[in-house]
Amino acid sequence: MHALVALMNALAGVVLGVWAGKRLGSIWMGPVMALVFGTMLNVYLQSAHLLSEPVYMAFCYVAILLLPEGREAVMDSRRMAALVLAVLAAYFARTAGLTLAAAAAAALVLHRTAVTINKKRISADALLVGVFIAAAAIWFIRNLVQGGHGMEYLSELARGDPTRAAGMVGLFTRVTHNLGMYLPYLGLAAFSPVRAVMKAGPALTVLSWALFAAVAAGVGIELRGRRFGAEAFTILSLLIVLSWPFEEDRFVLPIMPLAVFYLFRAVAAAARRAGGGRAARWALIGLAALTLAANAYIDQGYVRFRFRSQIEPAAPVVVAGYGQWTRPVINWAKYDMEFMGLSPALITQWLQYIILNRAAAELTPPGAIIMSRKPMLTYFYSGRESVPLLFDPILEKQWEYLKEKRVEFIVTGVAEDELRAVMERWPRRFQTVARIAPGPVSLIRVVNKDIP
Repeated sequence: MHALVALMNALAGVVLGVWAGKRLGSIWMGPVMALVFGTMLNVYLQSAHLLSEPVYMAFCYVAILLLPEGREAVMDSRRMAALVLAVLAAYFARTAGLTLAAAAAAALVLHRTAVTINKKRISADALLVGVFIAAAAIWFIRNLVQGGHGMEYLSELARGDPTRAAGMVGLFTRVTHNLGMYLPYLGLAAFSPVRAVMKAGPALTVLSWALFAAVAAGVGIELRGRRFGAEAFTILSLLIVLSWPFEEDRFVLPIMPLAVFYLFRAVAAAARRAGGGRAARWALIGLAALTLAANAYIDQGYVRFRFRSQIEPAAPVVVAGYGQWTRPVINWAKYDMEFMGLSPALITQWLQYIILNRAAAELTPPGAIIMSRKPMLTYFYSGRESVPLLFDPILEKQWEYLKEKRVEFIVTGVAEDELRAVMERWPRRFQTVARIAPGPVSLIRVVNKDIP
């Protein structure tokens, strides 16, 4: 899996470099942009998690490279087929690929692009949308047949954060909150921002907003030049990020390298206006050197941290209902940057949560279904099928969902507020199997009877 992540990151970097070189009209800027991508701290840190972002980014950038630009109005069938496959691959890697499909269709419409198949001209946007809808419908039906809801991410977006206001008030609240978090984050994209850096003070806040203004200007310059693909993808992706009910830094990761490109584009345009083509070239050289130097300086500390040992647990952990856990679980230094800024108590809670997921492999029978706030993590550590929580405050819906999914066990310990309300409402329907005290980390058996 690590090899696959590395391969997809390499593909994303190379494709991004080719695309940026074409856009900037400079052969040497292609390798520079690829190198900037490869040294972005966010790309490095998120890649250590074996998440879907590297795969998603690679296919997104391939699709963007294949989209028409300028006055290009005709695509051959092979290029069109490659574009459709890239869009579908991105969508199947992440549901957020809907934004890529919409952006690609918009670009094809705005360029009035046609594709020639068997000597017949066909509307490229209609072909893309038709194939995409057919493939997405097949996948949707497959998910329903498998017992899923078909579109969990979209339903989660529609529900919002159950701990905040609902409806339009809730949407407005989260958008305004996310604006203040993500826009400066994108402004500093060229200089590898992390949460700790983003809290450095008012001077950095002003700088980050100024840089975001430059990024926005770069998008505007490209739109005026009748270039729509990457721009539509950036804008639509940002709209999803801004309206998302939870803070997810990784959701903005695919457009961060594009934000770097738009910063370069705006600086080059400003320098060209002030001093001509030579000034633009030197401005790009200077900004590229500054970006790479900043990334190298910031990266080296994190890379050193990743290669040190921070094995946990340092001492045996008592698990009631299981015994003492004495085996090593994780090396925090290699896998999670967020834990460097968290309190020791919260790190301990996460450690206990992972331990209990590991213990669940021995405390549950083969074939058992476990509900978890982190279903992929539970599946990885326990080897048992795992289903996600239902974010719904209506307790009866929660209980029906448990029965529908045939849930036999529940792992608790990381923000299961709605589920805890169900347990408090019908305590006789649940039975604690194992627990790490003190704290919320438990393995709970569901009694499959509608006991009052």
